[in-house]
Amino acid sequence: MNLEELVRKGTIDDGFEEKTVQWDSGDETLEFQVFVKREMSAADYEYIFLNTAQLGREEDDSDGSFMARRVHRMVRMQDHAAIPYNTAKRFKQSLLMALCSALNEVERSPVDENDEEDDEGKT
Repeated sequence: MNLEELVRKGTIDDGFEEKTVQWDSGDETLEFQVFVKREMSAADYEYIFLNTAQLGREEDDSDGSFMARRVHRMVRMQDHAAIPYNTAKRFKQSLLMALCSALNEVERSPVDENDEEDDEGKT
């Protein structure tokens, strides 16, 4: 295998999928569109799942949020702007959970969907 073929097969699709998010803000139910990255890169994975000490970063993120890091890296708003991590960190838990639900829908692999279909057919 040459480098060109490896790169073609081993790099992620930088595409995004549009999703509708419904969130109960406490005062009203809001519905809005976001764009969710279809596939996580190695850099996304490390940013989301490893803490700053593991990544060799100097800033203290001891009060960090896994969900906020995930939303920051994987969700874009309608104007395709990323949600800043420090902003996502201040979101209500219910809003982060609504955004993460949209992420979960996009990140479901075809294998997961096939397993679900197999389970439905069994008695």
